[in-house]
Amino acid sequence: MDSKYYVNNTYPQSQVPAEIRDESLDRFISQRSSILRSKLEILKQEVLARFAIKKKNLDRIREDVEKINDNMQKLSAKAFYIIDSAEKNEFHKLNHKSLDMEKEKRDQTASCWNDVVPVMRDLLNTWEAHQQSSARAQLLKNNGLEEVIDENYLGDGGQPLEQ
Repeated sequence: MDSKYYVNNTYPQSQVPAEIRDESLDRFISQRSSILRSKLEILKQEVLARFAIKKKNLDRIREDVEKINDNMQKLSAKAFYIIDSAEKNEFHKLNHKSLDMEKEKRDQTASCWNDVVPVMRDLLNTWEAHQQSSARAQLLKNNGLEEVIDENYLGDGGQPLEQ
């Protein structure tokens, strides 16, 4: 027997009660929508988690830079007035470390966006699939394309809308 003519191997397609077809379709659409909503929520959480990681890392870097700047302030007077001193060498090391920390801040921001862009792409693709699934469900629930066309393209009194 050819399976395209049977649903659940119990009734020929033409003999399947409309209620069973409607219930199966509703169940399928509901499951698909539920899966897509779950995926959207997971992707949203991934994006939010990555931004939280970025914030946490930038806060730590900011604290480290503040400590370095405080130490540089303590050394700055001695470092500028004494030509060859350990303080001057320490001041330069701290200055380089401060610059490295600023570079790390920029790297963190770039890394965050590198992580987020693919997730956002997945999020948009999933949202699009969800919207398409909803549109298909609406189309099928409206008993086909004719009612949707009539609803969208005919004005009052059944007259075609002017463009």
